[in-house]
Amino acid sequence: DCLYKARWGMMEHINLLKEKGLPIPPKNPNPKIIIQNEEKLVTA
Repeated sequence: DCLYKARWGMMEHINLLKEKGLPIPPKNPNPKIIIQNEEKLVTA
């Protein structure tokens, strides 16, 4: 589910960059996805 959301989020981001006339980074032919556990919050 989070990979699906990330993919569509990036497509939306690219479209916004195009609309604003901002530079779009080149497409990465070998993207890497890093999944990291959330750090636990320290309670005071």
